[in-house]
Amino acid sequence: MKIQALTSLLEKCKKSGQGYRARCPVHGSKGSTLSVTEKSGGYIVAHCFSCGADGLALCNTLGLPVSLLFPEGSEYEHPVISKSMEKSNAVDAIMVANKTKDNTLEAHRAQKKAVERLKGFEIKDSAAGTFRPSIDHQALKDFRPDYEEALNLSPALRSQIVEAHWGSVVERAENDERNRAENQAIKTSKNTGKSAIKCVDEWLQNL
Repeated sequence: MKIQALTSLLEKCKKSGQGYRARCPVHGSKGSTLSVTEKSGGYIVAHCFSCGADGLALCNTLGLPVSLLFPEGSEYEHPVISKSMEKSNAVDAIMVANKTKDNTLEAHRAQKKAVERLKGFEIKDSAAGTFRPSIDHQALKDFRPDYEEALNLSPALRSQIVEAHWGSVVERAENDERNRAENQAIKTSKNTGKSAIKCVDEWLQNL
C-alpha cells in the first residue's frame, strides 16, 4: 500500500483509528502530533496538529514524490493561502519576536506552538508559490529597526505592510488627481459659465 511507503519513514508511528499517528518530521515534534490517513479513492491526508504541516510538507521533508498522496491519474493542486492564515502568521511572528517575560508553562507552550506554526506556514506558502517582498523592500524601511525579527519570520507580515503602503500611495495619487480636476473645473467654469460639477465630469472623461 502507498501509505506504508510514507508511514515506514515516520518515527514512533502507530496505528490510530482509521489511520496513523506519529512524530512530525517537519518541525521535529517529540509527541505524536502528526495524523496520516488513507481516504477512499486512494487519497492520503496528513496533518500536524502542532505546526499545521500537510501532506505536501510531509513529502517534501521525507524526500517522497507528491504523487504518493493522490490516486493514479489525478493532478496535484497547489495549496491556497487564505487571509486568515496570513493574519495568524503575522500574529505568530510578532509573538515570537517579542519574547514575553511571562515564564509560566502556558506562555512557554504558546511560544513553542507559534514557532511550529511559523515553520508550517513557510513550507505551505512556498508550495503555493505566493510572491512575498524581501526584508529589504523600501516600504519596510521604517519598520525594520523595531520589527526586523518579526518581518524575517513572517512573509505574510511583509506582504501586508507593503500592500498597505502601496494602497496609501495609490490613494494619495487619486486624491491629487481629483484636486487637479477640481481646480481645472473651477477655471473652466469661470471661463465658460458652465457649472463646476459638469466641468469636472467632462475633464475626467477626457483623461
